[in-house]
Amino acid sequence: MNPDSLQAIALSVAEERSVDEVLRRIAEGVGSQSGIALARVWLVAPGDICETCPMRAECPDQTRCLHLAASHGTSLKSGEDWSLTSGAFRRFPMGVRKVGRVAASGQPVLIKNVAEDMEEFARPQ
Repeated sequence: MNPDSLQAIALSVAEERSVDEVLRRIAEGVGSQSGIALARVWLVAPGDICETCPMRAECPDQTRCLHLAASHGTSLKSGEDWSLTSGAFRRFPMGVRKVGRVAASGQPVLIKNVAEDMEEFARPQ
């Protein structure tokens, strides 16, 4: 990622007073960069929609999970807007799949070739 882009994102968030807007601007700034398909910000919070969560069967602990706080991206194949935070995967179990493992371990993951890791994605298409 271009250092000038990071500076522009930092300046953009500096003028915000709302946490939700700060997180949205970070996701939008990162997700708008060349070569970035999707940028998301997740927060750890109490489990709240466990009864209807599509990942409940994989969830080892319904007391807390990841809540999708901000998202920005666009699918190249379908043209779908990936900026929504209210979709089916607005919650994600801690320790499950790549997203949950990153949250549980604190270690980043760079996906260089999505085709090699399709089993890790809830919706590979």
